Amino acid sequence: MQPKKWPGDTGKTRMLGSAEIDKDSLSVDATGSVDELNSFVGLAAVKIEDRAVLELLHDIQKDLFTIGAELAGSRRRDDKNTQLEPSHVVRLEDEIFKLDNDLPPLQNFILPGGSEAASLLHVCRSVSRRAERRVVALKKERIINEDIVRYLNRLSYLFFLLARQTNENQGVDETKW
Repeated sequence: MQPKKWPGDTGKTRMLGSAEIDKDSLSVDATGSVDELNSFVGLAAVKIEDRAVLELLHDIQKDLFTIGAELAGSRRRDDKNTQLEPSHVVRLEDEIFKLDNDLPPLQNFILPGGSEAASLLHVCRSVSRRAERRVVALKKERIINEDIVRYLNRLSYLFFLLARQTNENQGVDETKW
């Protein structure tokens, strides 16, 4: 018996009404990296006990969906916010400022790790950096909302600070390098 043919078996896909494109295109790669990051944020959220951090992570997931939709070619709609705005970046900067002021200053580099929750936040940080690199590469091919690059840049640092805060709140020492 011959297996059924599925869309995508030929290495092509469609993104929000576009013509077929290769699955290894920069558009698919950037959108997939943002989707992967969103999944890791969801995984990290499972281990977070701090209600405010959990709400922040859920807001970030919504923003990542917005970024994914925008990268996939969605246009602004009245019924959904399908475009990242400068206010999204400012919100992250405000969170970074609060965390940065509350945490002890770093005197050394630290290894990613600590508690399970902090370790997952470090994974989010590194996946965020990869997503940012993919979006920057895509930006060389087509016009990309500058706020997406800014957002992903801030987001990786926010995850770093959230990991540090989580370790501190759980009484877990950071490992110096």
